[in-house]
Amino acid sequence: MQSGQIHVPPLSFSNKILIISCVTFFILQSIFSHLVIYLGLSGTKFFSGHIYQILTYPLMGQGLMEVLFNSLLLWFVGSDLEHSWGRKRYISFLLVAVLGAGITYLLISLVSSGGILTGLSGIINFLMLAYAILYPNRLFSFMFVFPIKAKYFCMIMIGMEIYLGIFSSMGAISLAHLGSMAFGYAYMVYLSRPKKSRKPKGRGNLYLVKDLKKGEKDPPKHWH
Repeated sequence: MQSGQIHVPPLSFSNKILIISCVTFFILQSIFSHLVIYLGLSGTKFFSGHIYQILTYPLMGQGLMEVLFNSLLLWFVGSDLEHSWGRKRYISFLLVAVLGAGITYLLISLVSSGGILTGLSGIINFLMLAYAILYPNRLFSFMFVFPIKAKYFCMIMIGMEIYLGIFSSMGAISLAHLGSMAFGYAYMVYLSRPKKSRKPKGRGNLYLVKDLKKGEKDPPKHWH
């Protein structure tokens, strides 16, 4: 592939299902506005028994542009990662990212209130980090106009989340997105650690034997 060519991968199966699910729930949410209260992640409701919210909150979107933007990034970024990692491992990364953002948000909600956590943004932030690590020089179309390398696009997104986490009244949500990246990156490091080689049973073990010869009081010793 040429370095100046914008890469558009085919939409993978898992991401197709996830995008369809998010669009479906967005339509339902537009009709039943109270749905986000029960399926979005709220510290108050979670700790009062609605623990399922830590898995359902990504399906809730807070606006058409958010759903559209996240769906496109899930397509462009997530499809390549699913093809590289395989479906099972890719889904495991999605779960780690979802739980990472959720756990971070819940911990912050113990000391401050930051609204309701919704949407795919936490997942997208981690996928962007992983993509920038694996394909740093691939080009995206920033704001659908300016071509930009993946590594710089990722830096911009991280910088925005840090800024919003510090200075925004909804900072808990942005910090949750950073938590998703931290959990996902830690999982990447864990999976890439060198595996300890195991010695095959009955082979490769050194043991000391005596070379016994007739008449020798102190026979020589050898490693076998």
